[in-house]
Parts: sequence; structure tokens; C-alpha cells
Amino acid sequence: KQQNFVMVIPPPNVTGSLHLGHALMATIEDTITRYWRMKGRNVLWLPGTDHAGIATQTVVERKLAREGKTRHDLGRQAFLEKVWEWKHQKGGNICNQLRKMGCSVDWSREVFTDASVDWSREVFTMDPKLSKAVTEAFVRLYGKGLIYRDDRLCHWSCTLQSAISDVEIDKIEIPKKTYLDVPGYAKKVAFGIIHKFGYKVIGTDEIVTVATTRLETMLGDTAVAVHPQDKRYKHLHGQFVQHPFIADRKMPIICDDILVDMTFGTGVVKITPAHDHNDFECGKRHNLEFINVLNDDGTINKNGGKFAGKKRYDVRKELVAELDEMKLFFGEEQNPMVLDQCSRSKDIIEPLIKPQWYMDCDELAQKSLDAVKVHKTLTILPQKEGEQQWEYFLGNIRKWCISRQLWWGHRIPAYKFKFTSPPKDWDLDDWRANWIVARSQEDAKAEATKRLKTKYGAKASDIKYTLHQDEDVLDTWFSSGLFPFSTMGWPDKTDDLDSFFPGDLLETGGDIIFFWVARMVMMSLALMDKLPFHTVYLHPMVRDEHGAKMSKSSGNVIDPLHIISGVSLETLIEELHGGNVREDKIAKFEKQKKEKFPQGIAPCGADALRFGLSSLLVQRSINLNVNTVIGYRMFCNKIWQATKLALGYFGNASGDEKAQETHINYDYLSKFLDNNPQASMTDRWILSRLNTCIVSSEDNIQKYEFGYATQAIYQFFYHEFCPIYLEAIKPIMNDKDETKKKIIRDILYICLRESFKMMHPFMPFLTEELFQRIKKSRYGNGYTFGSESIINAAFPDQGIKSWDNPEVEKGMKLAKNLAASIRSTKQAQLGLSTKTKYNVYLKTSSAQNKKLIELMADDINTLSLSESIQMFDDAKQNEDDYFVSVFDVYESREKAVSGGDTEIHADLSTVSMYSMKEVVDKIRIYSEVKGLVNAEARMKKFNKEIGKLNGLIEKTNKSLERIDNKDVRKKQQDKLDGYRNDLAAFQDAVNQLQKLC
Repeated sequence: KQQNFVMVIPPPNVTGSLHLGHALMATIEDTITRYWRMKGRNVLWLPGTDHAGIATQTVVERKLAREGKTRHDLGRQAFLEKVWEWKHQKGGNICNQLRKMGCSVDWSREVFTDASVDWSREVFTMDPKLSKAVTEAFVRLYGKGLIYRDDRLCHWSCTLQSAISDVEIDKIEIPKKTYLDVPGYAKKVAFGIIHKFGYKVIGTDEIVTVATTRLETMLGDTAVAVHPQDKRYKHLHGQFVQHPFIADRKMPIICDDILVDMTFGTGVVKITPAHDHNDFECGKRHNLEFINVLNDDGTINKNGGKFAGKKRYDVRKELVAELDEMKLFFGEEQNPMVLDQCSRSKDIIEPLIKPQWYMDCDELAQKSLDAVKVHKTLTILPQKEGEQQWEYFLGNIRKWCISRQLWWGHRIPAYKFKFTSPPKDWDLDDWRANWIVARSQEDAKAEATKRLKTKYGAKASDIKYTLHQDEDVLDTWFSSGLFPFSTMGWPDKTDDLDSFFPGDLLETGGDIIFFWVARMVMMSLALMDKLPFHTVYLHPMVRDEHGAKMSKSSGNVIDPLHIISGVSLETLIEELHGGNVREDKIAKFEKQKKEKFPQGIAPCGADALRFGLSSLLVQRSINLNVNTVIGYRMFCNKIWQATKLALGYFGNASGDEKAQETHINYDYLSKFLDNNPQASMTDRWILSRLNTCIVSSEDNIQKYEFGYATQAIYQFFYHEFCPIYLEAIKPIMNDKDETKKKIIRDILYICLRESFKMMHPFMPFLTEELFQRIKKSRYGNGYTFGSESIINAAFPDQGIKSWDNPEVEKGMKLAKNLAASIRSTKQAQLGLSTKTKYNVYLKTSSAQNKKLIELMADDINTLSLSESIQMFDDAKQNEDDYFVSVFDVYESREKAVSGGDTEIHADLSTVSMYSMKEVVDKIRIYSEVKGLVNAEARMKKFNKEIGKLNGLIEKTNKSLERIDNKDVRKKQQDKLDGYRNDLAAFQDAVNQLQKLC
């Protein structure tokens, strides 16, 4: 049976479009998908989009607001129809981007967390299949006692009029008094200040002073607290203070050693149990009254007395004035703070007590922790970073508020009794009695009948009631947490569920390791008793080049399609005006776009984008410079040009050579050099380097080190195959030795074929195109175009041991460096064109280097564009007849530092080791250039440079005499040493040129 590889896409919000951070995720996942497909696995990469409850509803409500309407004007059903209409119009944008990027997901299975008509098996987190799974999950988890209803503090967005999750909150640091825009307020609101005011102690003349950054919440105060050990207030224990605005509210002075720090401020703390998380716990400990003073829209409710109906921040100002008039206001001070801001509406979050549905995750969190730390059945990569995050979030798990006061989303399958006249002994405050959790209205009705009959017997039929489904919807992350198995047909027993669950890998960003990854693990353990996957790979976070988070409101988002297809500067600027950027920021972002992309962005193609993004994965935090990614367009061009050259060579092959496609497998490759003993040193070198690339690429992809895999491929193709091998073979391919030419054609085909297969997971379009072309060109009628696709070709995952040749690699390294030195001498010192050919003689004191030079002489000759390369013979040749330059051969030596000295040390445990380069040989280069060089003109030029350097040396020496700072002296000394080295080089060149006159 073919082994599966299963991975689900982190479903992006249907409202959005992908930026380059998302493009990195898509690139990684498609790379993994293509890799395992080429390894012979039956691969399922399941795509989908999320219904994004808050985000989608917000977008549609903004659209209605521009028409002067609200969702309440339409009503629930009509509003949902508007949302569906918008989804069908705009929801395909992300999928279009993924297709253009070459993502090879199983589009026939695409899922959306709501119904979609685009693909036959597309899933959306609200389509009927997934909606059924969500309902079933809620019912089963409720049955296990994990879901319950409670009145607790939640994060409330007054603009959205809904509870929201932590992931939808931005933490805003306020270092000092700062004015911020708040939805619903014409003027900016001041934050970063703390107000001090007093409460009168009843029956005394004393006033206790308290302080708060949210003065309006004092309307909900129900106590003040002191530390039980604080001697200043012991005489007030058990007494009461009077609320200045609520006449009938007498508030106890309580003792609490948990909340109160008697060394901070006045040592007295106001307690608002219904509007502060710490006060909530304090209120529970002391059985205080919980008084909510806010309406859902952020106005003060009737509990706020005469302030009822007014906006909370307007009331803040009024309270300052009225307390001051009452001589109870004691001023304000700047106070650094962190504000919770709704990421969608930009409103300030209010802690608010609301009846909500919660999920108890304690036991599931511990099981999830144990899977990583104890049983080792779940691996998180990178291990250290991933496990730290996993332990932090799950080790500090809290009750999960799963209900949202929205209309768009999965409606909670809970039904409430509404009695015409409640039975006398019916407890209307008992939520368990009043709520029924069921799969359908019919099931709820049956349960209601059973419940009433059990309690009231025959009289149950006389009780008149109706059942009303909860208006709230579930948190988006609830349905997303079911994604690995709900998409496979659960709760039904399906072939997909049997074949593709559990999956293998979850790839995502570390920012949602808790909000999505952990919840998938907990949901799978709770409902399937299995882990949903065995490995989690967390890709690095992508920020802009300045380290800022990518977001439309920041104006730093680039659509991946703009890099693929190109875009004008005008379009980039238009997008700023059509996005979420504040009007007062647009001019700033326009300027940045003009400076960065004055000509817009040239089309680069999906392959350059994907390979460029992958190359950045050697970092764990990526500050993305778009121009770096764009630069990989040149690499794609290099691949194309190299292939074009090879195609020309293939076209010159004989008919017999093209007649039949060679079956290239591991055995063929392993025996290639044995079957072709006439292969040159360069041929053997390039196969040895290809072998290194294959081993490195396979090893790094297996370890999810995609950046290093791309480095290996780039190094081989761009720095070795193209500039060295393709240049070295040109003389042979222009010669008449057909045997050597056939060997080269075979090696070219092997190198291109294996390179394209290694590149394919990263660069699908270009490699498929060129793969077809080289096969057709190499084998002519022996190959039918398109009969084999690279997407199904075997990935090169085994090194070819017979190719490994360290000696030839060392020889080529020396040959390449010597050739570069010869070309440098030719241009920089002799002033000749690189195409000028002359005889070059070499002399070395190293027997090993002499052997390597003789071995690689033809290659040195070709790469240096010389007439010939020979060893210098002291007995027959005179040094004065040549221009002599020197090439230093370096070798890395490991040194040990002990006691401040550099030395070779035996006991490595007592020293620190470092590597340094030492000159181990000086190869003298004798250039036979008499009659080719205008020596007089060169000496004149060099003498001019010598004069400049002497002046710089004199000036630097004088400056050193005046400098005392050690670091500055070192920099100047380094500069001086550089001038002296340059001076010596020019003087030596002049001496050598004099011999040519």
C-alpha cells in the first residue's frame, strides 16, 4: 500500500488576501508537498479558507455603514444573505493567489469554513459538512462535561458588541499621556494617566484615597481594600465608605493581602469586581456585589445613576469635574500602561461580565503537554523555541470563552426554555435546567419533553413553553480546531477519515501555536483520542525590512502577485488609498513606496519569488527586503540560459545517440564513471559537486532546513556548474572528439536533470518547462513531450558514492583560484583584455600542489583564458623574462587559546578553539607577455598611485600621533597597514614591468 503524507493548510481568512508573510507559508507547504510526492508518497495537502467570524462581519458591516445602514436594520437572515453574497464575490482571491504561486494542493477537496460553489469538494468552515462536525463536537464536549455556561469577565469590544479572543487583541504600550482615536468619539481620548480621588469613611471625617486609570469604572465600585497588616488602616477594618454618586451604596473596607501592596501608592485599592480581572477574583473571595455599569455599546447603564446613557469616556471627564467640585479629586499623573485594543475595530477592550459558553481545557492541555514532554509522540520544530511556547501557553491554560455575540458564524446548538408561566419550583437561575444542548431543534424538543416529564410527570403536558436557540455563535477557532478530521467527513465514518486521519505535519507560524495548533491537538484528543499529526513545524515570523509587523494599515504589505506579474508605482499607491491605511498616514507611505519602487516592480515570476523566500529560511526572524527576493529573478534567468546552451549541444548529437531515451536510475548513475573512463577531471569534479549538492539538499529538507537546501542548490548551479563547468567544456565541444563530447552531453543532461528535480519543490514552473525541453532535445523522437512530469519524478535522495572525489575537488578549488589570480594579473597589473592569451608558467614548493596543478592544467588554462599552462623550469628558464606575480595558498588551521597565548594545546577541555587561515604555499605565476604590454604606460600609472599612497601613509602616521583612544588607534593602524600593503604591491608591479621594457 502506498504510504500517505497528509498536511492541512492553515485556513486563511476568506476576507483577506495574502501578503509576503503568507506567501512564505504557502511556499514552505508546497515545497514539502512536492518533495513527498516526488518521494513516492500518496500526498494530500488539503486547502481551505476560514469564515473568520469577526473579520468578515466587520467588513460587511463597514460596507453597510457606507450605505447608512446597520445589520440590525436588515435583520439576521437578510444580513447573513449579504455576507454570503460578499463571500461569493470576494472569497476566491486567496485561492487565486495560491494557484498563481504554483501551490499543488488538492483543489478538488478545498475547504472553506462556510459553503462554497467554486470546487466540487472545497471546504469552508461553515459548509454543511463542517457545520455538522461543529455541532457534533459541541454536543459531545458538552456531554463530557467540558463545555459549560458561566457569568465571567470576558474581553468585550463595544464597537463589535461581542466578546473577542486574545488573538484579536493588540497590546498598545502607552509610555506617557497619549491621545488616541477611539471609534464613536469625535475627539481623541487621553490615556496613560492615573486619576486620584477619595471616598469618605461613613461616620468619620476621614477620606481614603484611591487611584485608577479607568475613572468611569468607579461607578461600579463595591468595596475598597487595604492590607490586613497595614497599621495605617487597622482602625478602619470592617467600616464602610460612601459612594459619592450612588446614595444607597455603602461599600465595605475589606482586608486582602493578595490584591493589595501596602508599599504602593496610598495602600488603598478600589474594587470593581464587574470590570477588572484582579477585582473579579477579589470579589469572589469576599462575596462582594458585582455591578456592571456598561451597556453593550460602551455607554453607561442604569447602574451608573445620573450618568446613564452617556459614553464612558465622556463620563470620565464629567467625573473629574464633579469630584473636584466635591473636594474629592486629588489630581492626575502620567502613568505608563498597556492598553488592550481590538485589532478589528480599534476600540479599547472593556472587561465585562457576560453569560458566555466556556470550555474547560485543563485536562486536555495536560495531555497535550505530555504528548510533547513525556510521551514524545508530538514533535515541535524548532524544538527549543517550539517547546518553550507550547509549555508556556498550555502550562498557563485558562477557561476558553467559546461564544461570540455575532451573527456570522456557527450558531451555538443550545436551546433555552421560555415559559409562558414558569412552574413554581423551576429555578430560572439554574443554567443547566434552562438550557438544552442538542444536535437539532427536534432533538432539543424531545429532550425538553423528557426533562419536564421526569420532573413533573403527567402535569408536564400542561406547561407551556417554547425553545429558543442561542443567538450567539462559536469562536472561529472552535471550528478551526476540528479542521484535521472535520474535513475528512467526521463525525461520519468515511474512507477519507480512515485513510487520511491522523495526518503527518502541521506547518504554521509560531504566533498561532496556541490559538490554532494547541486547540487542534486538544480537540483531536478529546473527540478522536488521537493526535492530529506527529510533527509541527513553525516557520519564522516575517516582518518588513525595518522589523515592523506586516499589515495593510501599516502600508508595508506587498501582494505576492505584484512580484510574480509586476506592478506599476501608480497601482501600489492606489492600493494605499483603497486599503485600511489612515488618511493622515497615506502621504508618509506614498513617499516610502516612491523611494523604494520608483519604477514599480518588474515581473519576476512565481519561481523567483518562491526560491527567494525559501532562501531566507536560514533566519528565525526575517526582516524582509522585497528587493532581495526580486533579485532571484536573475537566478531563474541563469538557469534558463544554461539550459539553452545545453540544448544547443544536445541538438548536435547524432541520430543514434538520440534514438532511445536512456533509463536513468541509481544503478546507471553509480556506474557512469566506470562506463566512461575517458571522463575528464572537470567531468569528475562536477559530478562530485553534484553528489555533495544531492546529499546536502536531501539532508536539509528532511530537517526542514529549507534555507540551507536552497543554498546548496544555488551554490552548485550558480557558482560551480555555470561559471566553471560550462566554461571548461566549451573548447571540447568545439573540438572533434565525439567520444568526449558524448560524455559531456550525458553529464550535462544528468546535471540539469538532477538539478531540476532538486529545484522543483521550490521552483515548479521553470523546472517543469525545462525538464520537458531537455528530455525532448536530448532524445528527440525517443521521447514524447509531456509523457513524464517532473512533479512525479523521483527526488534525488541518495548520494552517488562513486562520484565522491575529494582530490579532484581540492584540485579544482586550486585551479579556480589560480585562474582567478591569472585573470586578475592580466587585467589589473598588465592592463590586458581577459581574452588576451599568452603562456603561463607556475612554480610551487609544495609537492602536493605541483601534482594538483599538473592534474588540472587543462582546466586552469581554460578558466584563465591562457595559451597554455606549464610548470616553470629553473634549469631552462630565466625569471627576468617574465612578469612575476604570486598567489598565496591558504589553509585553515584550528588553534587553541590558553592563558592569552595562541598555541597548539593537548587538553582541549581547558582551552577555547578557533579557526584561522595560514599561508602554506606561495605559487609564483610567470606570465610570458613581452611585446604584449605597454610597460611604460603601466609604470606611469602605478607610480602615480605610489605617490598618492605615500601621501596617505604620511597623513595617517601623523594622525596616529594625536590619537589616544585604543579603538580609534586600531582602526587607523589597520588603515595604515592596508596602505602599506597596496604600496608594496604597486612597487613590485613597477619592478616587474621594468623587466619588460
